[in-house]
Amino acid sequence: MAPGTDPAVLRALAELLPGRCSTRTADLDAASRDASSLPGARPEAVVWPLSTDEVATVVHLAHQHRVPLTPRGAGSSLEGNPIPVRGGIVLDCSRMTTVISVRPADLQMDAQPGVVYAATPARCGERRAPCGSSSASSTCRSSPRCASIPRPVGWSARGCRAR
Repeated sequence: MAPGTDPAVLRALAELLPGRCSTRTADLDAASRDASSLPGARPEAVVWPLSTDEVATVVHLAHQHRVPLTPRGAGSSLEGNPIPVRGGIVLDCSRMTTVISVRPADLQMDAQPGVVYAATPARCGERRAPCGSSSASSTCRSSPRCASIPRPVGWSARGCRAR
């Protein structure tokens, strides 16, 4: 991991998240970049939590051992946000895909960070066109360019909160 990091951190992560902690080259390479044109940077480990409790545990462990931690959603950022420029651990939340609540009257929903925007209309019982459509029945108020980008909900959809 970061220079001087105790290898016990990897073992602790593997125990905390059995089968959801990886140091495999393919997984590290996949977590090293996003959809931007920026150069990637390889982490030393990738973990896939399934709950906010697991996220909190990983954050606490990384903080305790002073290991860099980079959160990641679907990796569709166009600004380089999920690139682990200091190495360390990538906290990949793409498997946290629960829609917690939907408030159609307010055009709002609470969702975990792995919920991808393109899937939200169907998951919320919405039958109208997704963001970016030319249809007048679209309920999305975000950027027209968003329809083809499978990104986490909170990226540009107004009124959405990741939980």
